[in-house]
Amino acid sequence: MMRYRRFDPADWLDRTVILRNRRYTFVLDDQVFGGFEPAAVHRIGGKADVYQLRAEDDGTVHALKVFNKRHSVDRHVTTAALLNIARLLPGLRVCTRAVVSDTEAFVLGEPGLAWAIIMPWIEGRPWADYIENEAPSRAESIAIAQVTARQLATLESKELAHTDISSTNVIVAASGRGPDVQFIDVEEIFGHLFDKPVDPSAGTRGYGHPHAAGQSCWQPAGDRFAGAILLTEMLTLHADAIHEQVADASLFAPDELCADTGKSRRVRRELAALYPSAASLFDRVWSSSGLRDCPALKEWADALDALGRPQPPVPGPRRAPDEDSFVPPTPAPPPVSAPPLLPTLAPHRVPVHPPVVTSVSPLVPVSPPVPAPAAPDPSGDVPSNPGITFVPLVDVDDSWRAQP
Repeated sequence: MMRYRRFDPADWLDRTVILRNRRYTFVLDDQVFGGFEPAAVHRIGGKADVYQLRAEDDGTVHALKVFNKRHSVDRHVTTAALLNIARLLPGLRVCTRAVVSDTEAFVLGEPGLAWAIIMPWIEGRPWADYIENEAPSRAESIAIAQVTARQLATLESKELAHTDISSTNVIVAASGRGPDVQFIDVEEIFGHLFDKPVDPSAGTRGYGHPHAAGQSCWQPAGDRFAGAILLTEMLTLHADAIHEQVADASLFAPDELCADTGKSRRVRRELAALYPSAASLFDRVWSSSGLRDCPALKEWADALDALGRPQPPVPGPRRAPDEDSFVPPTPAPPPVSAPPLLPTLAPHRVPVHPPVVTSVSPLVPVSPPVPAPAAPDPSGDVPSNPGITFVPLVDVDDSWRAQP
């Protein structure tokens, strides 16, 4: 067995590497070291480093995730087989993957590549970039939060959990149908068919439940608390007063979670003013004693989908009026008097004239009665009578009548 050695892509920058019977080259980053020394495009993580590859056959871009010694285990083979099924769920495009075997790593002379993963390179901005730099607008924030909530609720409905939801593991990109939100770092996903990881996550800094000490997120409700914090960030960071108080790559520092602070009260007021139903969910999260006490993610998805409809205000906690958080009530608008009613007009009555019935000789065939013409007006005009239809008179030949 070959001794473990950490993988260094510098030895492969000008060479082709064959992985899973496909030829790749490492994509170079011109921005590293001012462009004087080539380096591979990569993302550094706590458990693995991710490098960007380009396939020689079609030019598509992929990611090569190389784990450190502690997390380079053959468990990734069985996990990858199950994740290839989960790739059909929204937000899990990264689950399309193949695993580099230890035999391939031995042939390449790179033991550090054993159990590395080849998967799609997810383009976009990590949510952490919005926290640390310019936040999206309110309309963009609502759209991103709605997509994220629906995708997290879908995972929970399938009894799955990402188990490490954080600003660095959520990638946001634009698409023709709205925001495209993708989750990465899914190797420790929870599911009844998945093997439990060696060191399951208890939540990233700023996203772990403070009252769940010793309790990992590897459970069906594992995303409830971190997902609620993430959605709260998406709904409130557009406000400058809140964006100015972010803590590193998250809105709250670990000691601020579930604590009554000026920041939490300001966040709660922002939610209550714009999204009352989300404020109620935030209150339940903030007073929870563990992951299972947090609202189900479907409740968040339903509340955010209803943002376009009017919502009743949610009363907030009682506060002293001398706090900086006091907001005077908005005066009610003056009543508007109704316009005067129009006068009621009496209905116009049209006179009805009964038809004139004349006697008919028994030898004459009976014909429908014809209304009698009105008497001629001395002025020569035809009289106006809305109840009678005038028919022109026609001379009738009476020679057919029987003679006495």
